[in-house]
Amino acid sequence: MELSELENEISNLPQEQRKSILKIIDIKITNDMKEVIQKIVSLGHSTNSHIVTAYWVIGIVGGVLTLLLTAIGILISLK
Repeated sequence: MELSELENEISNLPQEQRKSILKIIDIKITNDMKEVIQKIVSLGHSTNSHIVTAYWVIGIVGGVLTLLLTAIGILISLK
């Protein structure tokens, strides 16, 4: 519902009822925004853990390649 439609719907209600309706809408919007923010934060944490895992994998692969190249170099020098 558009804001202008809401205004037309509640314009005939007494002031206290309008305030109550608007307060309920405000609470609902606030709760919805909190959920959205929590999901965004959760995605950020998930992304961070994936980056850390990628760094570990790259480090391990780099270490293994270093060992292999060293072993190949030693074998070549022994010939």
